[in-house]
Amino acid sequence: KDAYFKMKYTLQNMTENKRLVIDADGINLIEKYDELKALTSKVNNIVYTPHMMELQRLIGVDIEELKQDLDKAMEVVLQDSKAIYVCKDSVTRVYQKNAPVFVSSYGNSGMATAGSGDVLSGLLGAILAKRDVDMYKGSVFAVHLHSLAGDFAAKEYGKIGMTASNIAEALSNALITMEEFFDV
Repeated sequence: KDAYFKMKYTLQNMTENKRLVIDADGINLIEKYDELKALTSKVNNIVYTPHMMELQRLIGVDIEELKQDLDKAMEVVLQDSKAIYVCKDSVTRVYQKNAPVFVSSYGNSGMATAGSGDVLSGLLGAILAKRDVDMYKGSVFAVHLHSLAGDFAAKEYGKIGMTASNIAEALSNALITMEEFFDV
């Protein structure tokens, strides 16, 4: 119940200049409590980072339907949503209403390791903490950076042996590589 009350307090006290990244347990809380789900619909500055099972629970769409046509399912969700969705699967995609779908061209199967999503969520939080960064562009940048760092980690440690810590350690090299392409 403590997590519920903290989430409720956070959502009730969101203002235009605050941004919120919701991952894993936060998504599970929102899915579990209708009151929290209702509060999220009133907030503009949310980025969800679900993997497919979390997305299934969050939006109430069957996993097979998501796997068959994620873009179509998200198109329906975005009609009534102000949020950004960073959907993690074999390819990570970023969705926002009235924005093009961003599909990451980097990343690898080794990133399906415990803690990799936490690295992405932390990266999103750090980038979006800069108030002058557009939330969609910042989310795309974070996904691109995270995926590229995953590729660097795979080259050094192998896809089977790499860990989330290896991805985090590779972020600086990925950032150096990307600096010239993004203005964040």
